[in-house]
Amino acid sequence: MGDSLSRPAVALTSQQAADLLGVSRPTVKRWIEKGELPAELVGKRFHRLRLDDVLRYREARRRQQYEALAASAVDIDVGDDPEVVLERLRAVRQASARRGRPPGRTGGSEAATPATESADATPTGGSAMSRRRNGT
Repeated sequence: MGDSLSRPAVALTSQQAADLLGVSRPTVKRWIEKGELPAELVGKRFHRLRLDDVLRYREARRRQQYEALAASAVDIDVGDDPEVVLERLRAVRQASARRGRPPGRTGGSEAATPATESADATPTGGSAMSRRRNGT
């Protein structure tokens, strides 16, 4: 009775999958279009994703991220020559660039950062800081 094959698969919307993966909905759509994340087209515009597929994808991405972190680790001692340390760090950065980005990374950040969203932005598009600089 507890057989997982007898249970129906839980279907998620692309927004629910994005929330679960911690990325934007357009990122999930991109992964679906690239074939990286399996999904079923419902109608002409909407996708449904199986929960187990999304969880498997999340685990695979985490594993890749942890592997990339482990590969970029550099042992540094306080007494090391700074030039030697810099050279080690350059070598790790170059090796990381050769490996490429993990799947799904296309260059943009997944979430807005404080640098891109100003808390004191005005409806006209200027910020309080730019108004002060311009004397308005």
